[in-house]
Amino acid sequence: MKIAIGLDSVESLRKVSSLVADCRFSDPDIELVHVLERLGEVTKPLPEGTRPDLITNFLKMQEDEANKLLRDGAADVERLGLRARQTLLTGFSGNKIVAHVAGGKADLLALSDSGKSSVERALLGSVSRKALVGAECSVLVAKTYQRKEHGLTVLLATDHSPHAKRSIEKFLSWRPKGIARAVVVTVYPEQALSAMTAVMSNFKADVAGWARKELAEENAAVAKELATHGITCTSRVESGAVSETLARVMKEENADLLVLGAQGRGFVDRVFLGSVALDQALGRPYSVLVVRP
Repeated sequence: MKIAIGLDSVESLRKVSSLVADCRFSDPDIELVHVLERLGEVTKPLPEGTRPDLITNFLKMQEDEANKLLRDGAADVERLGLRARQTLLTGFSGNKIVAHVAGGKADLLALSDSGKSSVERALLGSVSRKALVGAECSVLVAKTYQRKEHGLTVLLATDHSPHAKRSIEKFLSWRPKGIARAVVVTVYPEQALSAMTAVMSNFKADVAGWARKELAEENAAVAKELATHGITCTSRVESGAVSETLARVMKEENADLLVLGAQGRGFVDRVFLGSVALDQALGRPYSVLVVRP
């Protein structure tokens, strides 16, 4: 499994590398990627009296610091029992890292949260947002995280669509051995339930009861599949606003990671990734893995 980990500081690296280590993916091939953001080459004459080598020396100093950061990051990752290759890129972080992992260079792009406010993200964007929208591979956004001695608790969100099923299959293909407990959760929006109830009102059907039963059976099938991978699993069927309900269940289950599928692989699909996925990955305090099958 090819994992590219974005590095902007050793401190932020520890959040994402610790989570990756605790997932215990099978045979991880890890690459640390740091993007050196700087202006292009100087094209105008320097002020009179300026030594020509000053700019060259400054750029060299920046590059030396970036390479030192990569070495320090690799040493920090090694303390987690992982080995990592080092790659230095130059340009704008979001664009460069997305372009770098394109074409099958990574199965997973793992990033730490930028810490920007929602206003900053809206105005300036963030590397995480650009990765979620632009990357063809799956994206892990790690938030505040403490290492787990006894395994992770993972919330696996699904609507049981064909795409969601393929996303779960993709996640399981990475053989994450660090999951102590998984919770399969399906949330059906209240609006959909109300519409179904109105349509079937003449039949006096228990729409809510029927929906819960059907979804519970679908969840049970997913739990059975997880059990074949040695993962203990429980199920929850919830109703309400999807994003808010997922946040509530994450808190109630004291979960470490939310796993959910992206809507598609095409550019338009990625631009309109969906309010749920973007809200969960960028606007919530827990770590989120968006899987692209």
